[in-house]
Amino acid sequence: MTRRVRRRGGWMPILCWSLVLVLAGCGGKTPTIKTTAAPDQLHVSCVSDLERMSCGGDRVGFYYDYRDDRCKPMQYGACTARAPFKTREECMTFCGANP
Repeated sequence: MTRRVRRRGGWMPILCWSLVLVLAGCGGKTPTIKTTAAPDQLHVSCVSDLERMSCGGDRVGFYYDYRDDRCKPMQYGACTARAPFKTREECMTFCGANP
C-alpha cells in the first residue's frame, strides 16, 4: 500500500507571498539606474561644447558637460553664443545630469 504524503501549505502561500511582493514593489518609487550616455546618444543641446564658447557678459546660463556628467554655469551676452538652458534644474532634467 502506497502512503501519500501531504505537503504543508501547497501553492496557496506561494501565490499569496508573490502577490504581496508584487503589490509592495519598491514602496511606490520607480527604481532608476543611472547610466552615462555616450555623446552620440544625447540631444544636441546636451553635447554642445560651450565651455570654450563662454565669452563673458551679463547673463548666466547653464550647459551640460557630458565628460563630467554635470550642468555647469556659463556667462554669455557679449557674443553670439547662447546658453542652452536658463537654469541648472532645466539642464539636469533635460540631460539627466548628476546634481
